[in-house]
Amino acid sequence: MVIIYFIIGYFTGSIPFGYIFVKNIKNIDIRDYGSGNIGATNVKRILGLKWAIVTFIFDALKGFIPAFLAYKYLQSPWSFTVMLSPFIGHCYTIWLKGNGGKGVATSAGILFATVPLIFSVLFILWILIVILTKKSSLGAVVIAILLPFTVYFFNKKIDLTFFTIILSIWVIIRHKENIIRILNRKENNV
Repeated sequence: MVIIYFIIGYFTGSIPFGYIFVKNIKNIDIRDYGSGNIGATNVKRILGLKWAIVTFIFDALKGFIPAFLAYKYLQSPWSFTVMLSPFIGHCYTIWLKGNGGKGVATSAGILFATVPLIFSVLFILWILIVILTKKSSLGAVVIAILLPFTVYFFNKKIDLTFFTIILSIWVIIRHKENIIRILNRKENNV
């Protein structure tokens, strides 16, 4: 049963909303513009803030729904694997030959399903970092670093903390090029 839930989560996470919106509105491939990413930040560069917010919400929902169902109802040590499946789907979407996003919005949905209060605080911090620095990637990396510590400090659940460590490391790895550009002061503004 866990494998079926994992597959459903993966395919849900694989829906490339940023790609779909840009393709349908401008008839272009989002991967050929801006950062080349299919996420909300690049959608903002091409379609503006409204569509970036819509993309973020849809990408978050595809993480939230499978994670919520797995966390609340699966009652299995494998539930965290199922919770990770939409993130994997978003980052390595089958519909774009494995070329997906960086998983920030999908991670946000997963976190909102599992630790809503911690998510809310970290989301506000992410918004502040983005407003102050104009660097979405910097906000994502800072939050990824803080996430496991925050979850452990306020939640004390080892399994959930371990899950957030995996998620955080994965988000940081997906942002390695951004980190290099940040260190070289060449990262694009939002």
